[in-house]
Amino acid sequence: MSSTPDDSIAYLAFLDCTKDFYRQAGRELPYFESDPQSPLTFEASVGEAKFSIGYDPAASEASLFIYCAFGPIPEDGAEIALRRLLALNIGQAREHNATYCIDTTTDEAVYYQRRDPAQVDAAWLREQLDRVALQAEQWRHDPFSDNLEEPGSSDDADTVAPWQAFA
Repeated sequence: MSSTPDDSIAYLAFLDCTKDFYRQAGRELPYFESDPQSPLTFEASVGEAKFSIGYDPAASEASLFIYCAFGPIPEDGAEIALRRLLALNIGQAREHNATYCIDTTTDEAVYYQRRDPAQVDAAWLREQLDRVALQAEQWRHDPFSDNLEEPGSSDDADTVAPWQAFA
């Protein structure tokens, strides 16, 4: 696979965002040995939530990703807990280009988000980590609760989808 100028821009944007993120966190940036064609990840924690943040050049468009394991799926009531996450996916996809899914290697509920690295900065990354860490904490406390909502969001039944049903 050959590198395109867009891949190089995305790669450099990811590195810039990562440097700023580490600087704002008061941490020394680890040494990265990579190139625009190689995936690259680092880990971060917000409270009890652990994140993998990385650069994925093999996606349809090179992207920054955020991955957070929420925790094990409850054996009793798994269908209820997973249906809740599935119902929230449309909002996550629309608002954050993200999804809840299952990590088949650990059988945990996880959060996965992708973004164009050229459209993000360290402040955006920190906001996302704080937001998702809150959701992970809520999930771990009660995977059956209807409160896995974002601050300021509403679960309005009157909310109109941005499309029209076919007649």
